[in-house]
Amino acid sequence: MKTQDSLILEARYKNSNSCFNNHFHDAYEMIYVMGGSISVTIEKKEYVASRNSLILISNLENHSARLLEAPFERYYTTISTPAADRMIGTPALISILKNRPANFIPVFDASAIEKELLLYFGTVVSEYDENRDFQNEMCACSLKQLLITLFRTYPEHFPNSESNAASVVYKIQKYIDEHYAEQLLIEEIARTHYIDLYHLSHSFKKLTGYSPKQYLIHTRLAHAKELLYHTQDPVGTISFKCGFSDTSNFIRLFKAEVGITPNQYRKQDIHKNPIF
Repeated sequence: MKTQDSLILEARYKNSNSCFNNHFHDAYEMIYVMGGSISVTIEKKEYVASRNSLILISNLENHSARLLEAPFERYYTTISTPAADRMIGTPALISILKNRPANFIPVFDASAIEKELLLYFGTVVSEYDENRDFQNEMCACSLKQLLITLFRTYPEHFPNSESNAASVVYKIQKYIDEHYAEQLLIEEIARTHYIDLYHLSHSFKKLTGYSPKQYLIHTRLAHAKELLYHTQDPVGTISFKCGFSDTSNFIRLFKAEVGITPNQYRKQDIHKNPIF
């Protein structure tokens, strides 16, 4: 049984003539295409994925796919963001799943590490299906090994973390992840981390793809989406739980980001369809 502490939320192999509709989940996601091809849309940008393509989706990104060539054969796994951040523990490695700087490409040919990808997905699918001792630890070891292999083979896909501000940016990003439900002020966060606000905003955007304020809002909205689907809490309660002090402002921001109101989002059937 999967719990809130589980690293791997779902892991599957599928070979079918179907694809997935527009959807969202508050988790990192990796898809390895082994056959067929799809057109995948991530945050309104479209990419073609075919054999040996690796697709990486962050916990803040909406995505959908359209079948181009059947059958669509793939492995996929969804990964708990807090568990991965905690168990992998190296921001530079997690950055390929978490951050989206301007030049980031979420779909690329990973044929050079086909053996390592098959080993990773084979391991996590097996561990997901069987309730064995040290399941989380085994999955964490496999994920970390794969991320290291990706870092060594495709360093250009990782945000540049060599800047002096990188460690501070990652600390602040982690702080926002853990305290998003509180009444946070970016100016105060910068001050308590001893970094100039302008310098923080510039470095944060360069490394993550978001300004600190954008990242805070997206993180709050991501948790709100999960609560809208998984609970019957009123919209006002969800707004408060996710750090929004004003429900009207929450609804306005939600509609601007998603295109529909929270209540309309809750009524959709997108979560009921098979993801892949």
